[in-house]
Amino acid sequence: MAKDGIHQKYVVSRKDGRDKPGEKHFRCAYFVLDLTHDKFAEKALEAYAAYCKQECPDLARDLTAYLEYTQELKNWHCHCGARGDADCTCMPPCPPGWVMRLW
Repeated sequence: MAKDGIHQKYVVSRKDGRDKPGEKHFRCAYFVLDLTHDKFAEKALEAYAAYCKQECPDLARDLTAYLEYTQELKNWHCHCGARGDADCTCMPPCPPGWVMRLW
């Protein structure tokens, strides 16, 4: 597979332990999105929220709210110029949520 194609880049485990042998989610396939840096992730979440809305309205609502939150973060930056906590290069790093509003 190509470097930018599908490949095993992450190891995913479930917090509830249901990915262990004999459990429902043993050997399930997962697709991980980098919601901070992947420029395609936002559109993927929008599509997923729209697709699951009828069957899983709470999930669709939460995904939509998350997307709205990330849009709002685009209007914020740290004093180092980072957009959001994940990109902060301050030494020592700024505390989570330590951002300034761009007007």
